[in-house]
Amino acid sequence: MSQEIIESKYYNASIYQSRPLIEACKQFDLNEGRLFYLGLMELKPQLSDGNGQAEFEKIVIPTADVIKLFGGNASYYTKLRPIARKLRGRGITVKEGDESFHDISIFRNMQFDKKLGGLVIHFNDDMRPYILELQGKPYTRIAAKTIFSLSSMYAIRLMELMLDYQNIPTFRKSHVIRRSIDVAELRFYCGIGDTKYRKVTDFTKNVVQKPCAEINASTPYEIEVAVISEGRNVESNRFVMRAPAHEDEG
Repeated sequence: MSQEIIESKYYNASIYQSRPLIEACKQFDLNEGRLFYLGLMELKPQLSDGNGQAEFEKIVIPTADVIKLFGGNASYYTKLRPIARKLRGRGITVKEGDESFHDISIFRNMQFDKKLGGLVIHFNDDMRPYILELQGKPYTRIAAKTIFSLSSMYAIRLMELMLDYQNIPTFRKSHVIRRSIDVAELRFYCGIGDTKYRKVTDFTKNVVQKPCAEINASTPYEIEVAVISEGRNVESNRFVMRAPAHEDEG
């Protein structure tokens, strides 16, 4: 993303998501994902009694910020229309136990109107338990600057999945997150079907190694991975991520 938007009003903003949303299947490309996170940043979730909004309101992403999203490109409008159309139909899949799931449409509507100030989005009410009604539930707070400093959705998803463990006591003491993720689980989290990256080497390179390298290069976190194999099959990836003491996301 353009450095402009990272250094704008969003720099100190936070993005809140429930654990089921972090652990859901999200099938975004990069620009779709960035619009999704811009919407989340404008919400005031219920984190304690009498705090936060009870209902979804229309969110307006100013035109200037939409332009920054596309790197200041004057042709942002022609790019925005197909992205908004695709994103309007996007959903998430939340696992509910070993043999059940919940498919949820993310947005109720989305429109771009300069007279209204920019891109207007309205979340679907079915998303309330995952991004608004967070009181008493496990949730993750991530600094917007962490999300928007990354330029691939695989890196963003890996960062979310690791920071989902930031509230465990061992992280509070050591500032180290350890997590093993099965290959099948990582495919689910990233919305990767069975036909993409079928070769183990391609999957490891594009979904594991490149995202780790980007996190190391673009954020204050340091992440390393060990590939766990059984015979010729890669079964899981064991990640270790270290954060400076002052970078506790919440």
